[in-house]
Amino acid sequence: GNAKMRCPFALLQLLVALLHVQTVPSTHLVERTRRLQDDAGYNGSCTWTDCTKWELLSTSVVFRPTVTPMGVSSPQSLILPLDQVDELSSVECGPSCSADADALSRLTVKIGLMNESEATDFATDFCSVSFIVCIRLPDGVEGYLLLLWGDHRGGQVNTWAAALRKRGKRVPFPAETYELKAVLGLWITSVPLEGQLTEEIGNLTSLRLLTLRKVSMGGSLPASLGRLTSLVALEIQGSKRTGPGLSGPLPPWRLNSLEVLSIVEARWLEGSLDQIANLARLKHLTLILPGLRLPSSPHLGPNLTTLVLQRVDLNGQIPEWIGGMANLETLDLSYNDLSGPMPPSLMNLTKLRHLSLSRNRLKGSLPDGFGSTWPHLEELELQRNQLSGHLPTELSKTTNIRHIRLSYQRINEGFHGPLPPEWGSLTKLEYLDVSRNNLNGTIPEQWGNFSQLRELYLEWNKLSGTLDALGLPPQLKKLHLSHNKFNGPVPDGLAECAELKELVADNNNLGALPSSLDKWTNLTKLSLSNNNMTGTLPSLSPIKRLRMVDLSCNRIEGFTGNGFLPETLEDINFDTNALAIIPASWHYLPAAKKLRLSNNSFTASTWPEWFETAKGYCANDRISTLSEAKEWLSAKDPPDWPVLRELDVSFNSLHIDVTDFLQGFRALPSLSNLTCTECQLKGNLTCAVLHHFDRDDVQELVDSRPVEWSGS
Repeated sequence: GNAKMRCPFALLQLLVALLHVQTVPSTHLVERTRRLQDDAGYNGSCTWTDCTKWELLSTSVVFRPTVTPMGVSSPQSLILPLDQVDELSSVECGPSCSADADALSRLTVKIGLMNESEATDFATDFCSVSFIVCIRLPDGVEGYLLLLWGDHRGGQVNTWAAALRKRGKRVPFPAETYELKAVLGLWITSVPLEGQLTEEIGNLTSLRLLTLRKVSMGGSLPASLGRLTSLVALEIQGSKRTGPGLSGPLPPWRLNSLEVLSIVEARWLEGSLDQIANLARLKHLTLILPGLRLPSSPHLGPNLTTLVLQRVDLNGQIPEWIGGMANLETLDLSYNDLSGPMPPSLMNLTKLRHLSLSRNRLKGSLPDGFGSTWPHLEELELQRNQLSGHLPTELSKTTNIRHIRLSYQRINEGFHGPLPPEWGSLTKLEYLDVSRNNLNGTIPEQWGNFSQLRELYLEWNKLSGTLDALGLPPQLKKLHLSHNKFNGPVPDGLAECAELKELVADNNNLGALPSSLDKWTNLTKLSLSNNNMTGTLPSLSPIKRLRMVDLSCNRIEGFTGNGFLPETLEDINFDTNALAIIPASWHYLPAAKKLRLSNNSFTASTWPEWFETAKGYCANDRISTLSEAKEWLSAKDPPDWPVLRELDVSFNSLHIDVTDFLQGFRALPSLSNLTCTECQLKGNLTCAVLHHFDRDDVQELVDSRPVEWSGS
């Protein structure tokens, strides 16, 4: 009936040196081909009954509609545009679909995707099945697509595939697949199928699309694939986590109708692209770690509009033959070992929409007139090279551009000189990254025209002046300005950007934040360390989604109002300021994992009283009298920081007893690192530090009044 002592301080470490926590900048390069598909997706003009299926298909280069969110597609790049494909009902599909009902029923039951009752849908309402899309192609051919997409969140196939992966189970590739007569597309993605394709795959002569991505299958590619003369798209993607995958020599196919060929992470395939002959109709070629040899001058045909050659060991200068591919709209040679200057012949590619040459060793200045011959350009990626010179002013003529990335030019400190005022004409620009260069000067006032800007990265340059020229891009989500020489206040206009998620401007000379932050309801990261902020901070409480705040190395003295912080905050850093008081509202920080308050002005007289809890009882491991229980309950509550792991209050002249100091933290269940270097603590550690009783247990004990406490 007595309350027993608990010791939640088991992992507490008293550090004797100041911990230095360094955040390492990280970059994330989204897979090029996936981003292009995302950009070219569903544009809201669905005329089908099932718009979910329309939306899913429209993300594929094969079914990209003639009008996308990025604008009108080039006719020469279209394969089977979705707005020219008719959706069919089960009645309309008729015999073409019903002939395969029995085989599909047996197939899905065999692999566990459907039970026998569910599989009767193939006989009664074939086209209503969630992973079946019944269509009529522009040439009048009718049939269906079998979409086994294990990476489509929430879909029936995804649920089934996830359950298999969770159990570590794989299922054999079903032989019933080879019985299908009307299947126009076999699309298998992220499904744990094992085994190998047999020569019977050549029986599926109706196939227009064959996609095998991230499956566990192995063996060689059958030579009978060459019999699929109607095939317009062949996509093979291995997986790093599912074994060796498809291997062996590439058969000498004659796929005369092929318009899309994609081989990704299939490093165990052997042979040369020369073995794929007569690909005169090829429009889209993607090779990423393909395991195939690339001829020095491959015969790629005149119709090619997309050429993606990532991680194919290209070296030396950019090949001259690329400049002769007049119909190219997408050129991606990233992640290779290309070197030397940018060849002027690239300016001949007047139809370019997407150019990525990132992560190579390209050197020197960009050619004169760079960008002037690319009126359709939407995306430019040259980051992580060794380029130098001035930023190209002629890029201002690419008035359709939405994405520019020129960061991390490693040698000779990259691009130098001012930011081009001429770029103010790029009114469709959504993403701009010129960080990690040697740029100087101020932000041009013309850049206030970036009304569509979503992300801007200018950090690690030598830029100066105020931020007033940024204007008010209403859709701005990320603004990174660290390690420059910007000065003045953060503009009040920036507080109007309700979509802002990240404001990172460390190591500048910026002054005050806007007086009201009520519209920053989407902000998750606020980092303005090592600036010139003084006085009182505006209230951060309206920033309901804030997870990280770093205002260290300023001269902040206090907080507006009661200093409430958002309950979502996980990482709080106010190191090296002029704070003297910890607001009482900080008693409850439910999500905080790190709290850094070193090098401020806290003293014994300003250290908060709610840190002072009742002393433990060293002589006994239990509360044995009513008076002891009441004494415990009358003490101030300890801070309610349930997930706090790290607390640093170093270099504050507290001059208080070490046991008194530590008692406030003994109830924190997650605390593992407490740093108080040079805090002027005094006295001896006593066992009271390790004694703690759960307040709810003690209160329950008092309410029940144990018999042995009678008269106490």
